[in-house]
Amino acid sequence: MPNLRIILFIAIGLANFAPIALAEEMDRREWQQLRRQVAQMYEAGSVELAPTGTPQYSVEYARLEQLRIDAVRMLSGIEKAEATNLLLDILARDKSYKVRRDCVSALGETTLQESIEDLCEYLSRRGLTYELGAQLLLAIGHIKGSDKVRETLTKFLDSEDHQLLIAAVDAVAFSEDDFYVDKLFELIDHDMWALQHGCARALSKTAKEEHVFQLCSALRKSSSKLVSEILVDALKRITSGNLGPDPDAWESWWRSVLRNRAAGNAFVPGGGDYAQPQPPTYYGMKISSDRICFVIDISGSMSDPVDTSVRDRFRGQFTADPLRPDVTGPPPIEPARIFSKFDLAVAEFTRAAWFLPERTRFNLVVYSSGVSRWKDKLVFATPANRQEAIDYMKKLGPMGATNIWDALVEAARTTDVQEVRANIDHPYHYQNSPDTIYFLTDGVPMLSKYATAEEHLNAFYDFNLSRHLIVNTVGIGADHDKILLQGLAEMSGGTYVDGGK
Repeated sequence: MPNLRIILFIAIGLANFAPIALAEEMDRREWQQLRRQVAQMYEAGSVELAPTGTPQYSVEYARLEQLRIDAVRMLSGIEKAEATNLLLDILARDKSYKVRRDCVSALGETTLQESIEDLCEYLSRRGLTYELGAQLLLAIGHIKGSDKVRETLTKFLDSEDHQLLIAAVDAVAFSEDDFYVDKLFELIDHDMWALQHGCARALSKTAKEEHVFQLCSALRKSSSKLVSEILVDALKRITSGNLGPDPDAWESWWRSVLRNRAAGNAFVPGGGDYAQPQPPTYYGMKISSDRICFVIDISGSMSDPVDTSVRDRFRGQFTADPLRPDVTGPPPIEPARIFSKFDLAVAEFTRAAWFLPERTRFNLVVYSSGVSRWKDKLVFATPANRQEAIDYMKKLGPMGATNIWDALVEAARTTDVQEVRANIDHPYHYQNSPDTIYFLTDGVPMLSKYATAEEHLNAFYDFNLSRHLIVNTVGIGADHDKILLQGLAEMSGGTYVDGGK
């Protein structure tokens, strides 16, 4: 928890600033009253709790966290350097990712030049942690029209620190400033997924008509289906065309548009009617990525029986894929043989894995007290690999506790920038790394590094800042940790599904 004495010292002890006209800003007395209210509210929300992981703990944690969020929001929009300093102190000390996220938003609302200078100067301090530096970059990315911000972000876009480089690209996406477009096109060719993804997101907000051919070039080089989809959406936004992921088609059509314009002909919006193929699904979620990792709980409680109604999902399944009639499924799963949550997990994995397109790379991680991988890296979804993964899953059985944290880290392991730095013989290759995780559990953390859902979420928020992993979550059974699974999905841009009892 934050150091309350320091917070109170800053909140109550600040003084000696010049009076300001009441018509323009709050006067000294109003500011002193506000900062006392902020300090009191933040102090009230900073009570230490023993991490028990019980429902009562979660309720009280949420109440205290909301008090601190409310304190931060009271400072939002206050154009005073002292307010900026308070927000910086909270951002550096609070463990809650929700509180820190609100600090980032509040800091990004400042238009006071003194505060902007302070934020940019803070980023140059020695000993600044990556997590704090990344969040400060995101904060200044919200600030519009500042030459100082442009100067600072430009410097970090040339950083050799990959984590801060990714954070700077994410800040550019928030800024929606086309000043950085050329640099983004340069960086999008990098092997690192998070950098590709961040550049694509930023370009989707900043690219204009004059960048259509550069977008087509980036689309041609893209090694990620998700990145390609973002670039296609950018092309659709800019041109009103709809030609799918074919860069040659886009370039040919756009040249014809430019020729018509040069000849004085009216530009007719349109260009293609591409329809996205229907992807396979997992617990009802569309599998849109082509680099995925399934993470499946095989703890002892997965042997518990399931409601018989879930069996109806599999009646008539695995006869053929309507979009790929040449591909037939494995022997049908008999619904009557689905007795346990583990049986259900095997059936859902079988259905999802079997119909993965062959160009999709995938892996499987299973966990209970410990964690195991099916393969050391992602492999193509060939018929042989799909069948091997299904057979591997079927041979397992439920036993042990629920080590959620290590399972998440193991699924993301090959995307670890620190691992790349530590081992020069292990160059980073995106094709061996997932960008999307499908995470299933029926329980709550046990034998995990962290005792509570809230601790897991705060830690994963920092863990994922430079990774951009999309985590889709599935909770099965009545006792799964809904707070944890919803939080993981929400913070990473994924989807949470209640998979049934």
